[in-house]
Amino acid sequence: MKGSNGLTLLEVVIAAAILAVGVLAAAMLQASSLRATRAAQDLQSINLVARSQIDSWRGSQLTQTTAETFDCSTGALTCEVVVRPCTLAGGGLTCTLATVVDPPAHAVLVTVASAERSVVLETVVSR
Repeated sequence: MKGSNGLTLLEVVIAAAILAVGVLAAAMLQASSLRATRAAQDLQSINLVARSQIDSWRGSQLTQTTAETFDCSTGALTCEVVVRPCTLAGGGLTCTLATVVDPPAHAVLVTVASAERSVVLETVVSR
C-alpha cells in the first residue's frame, strides 16, 4: 500500500500485548513489595516485644534456683520467657534446668510469635 500512514492491526496487537505484559509485571512487583513490607512490619513488632521483655528482665533481681517459665502474651502475640539458673564450671557459665543453689547468673530466653513468624532472644543476667 503506497502512501499508507497508519499502523497495521498486527502492530497494534503486538504493542498492546507488550504494554499489557509490562503493566502486569509492575502490578505483581507492587503486590510483592506490599507483602514484604507487611512481613517486615510484623517482624519488627515481634522483635520490639522480645527486646522489651529482655530489657525488663535485665533490670530484675533474679533469685530463681530452678528453671521457671513465664507467660507474657499480649494481643495476637504469644510470648514466653524461660529463666534458667547458671553455674560457674570450668571457667564458663553453664545454664541448666536443674536446681542451682545461689546461682551467680541466669539465662533468660524470650520467645515471641505471631501466626506466621517468631523471634527468639537470649541473654545472661548476672547478679
